[in-house]
Amino acid sequence: MVDWAPSMYEAARRLLRTPGGALYVPDSCFDSAKLLILGISDEVPSIITEPSVNSGSTDEIFYDCDGKIEFQIGKIEPAMETCWIRSESNEIEKLWEELSDVAMKLARAGYPGCLGCGGPGSEEIWDENVSRLAS
Repeated sequence: MVDWAPSMYEAARRLLRTPGGALYVPDSCFDSAKLLILGISDEVPSIITEPSVNSGSTDEIFYDCDGKIEFQIGKIEPAMETCWIRSESNEIEKLWEELSDVAMKLARAGYPGCLGCGGPGSEEIWDENVSRLAS
């Protein structure tokens, strides 16, 4: 069993429960991101507006919904309301694969339409300050 960081679960939950938006990934992750969104759509048909997938920076991944960055994977620390997964440039593809795995695991479990299937910490209010101190 993989022991993913709480911020990885929170980022996946935000991807699954936030309608629409735009997911920005490096070119190397673009095809995988398109497949992830299709997979989520198959697993959670209640998600009517899925995010668009766009090529972006080579050293970060982020999910923007109506001007609010829901999560970011990268080395530059974002605003405190953004769920941040700290990364070095050479880790971005590995962390993207992990986020994809977590998102599909949660989607297959029925998240966000189920009780208790959102993974560790899903029943509590997310505290980004505590998350950043722990990592």
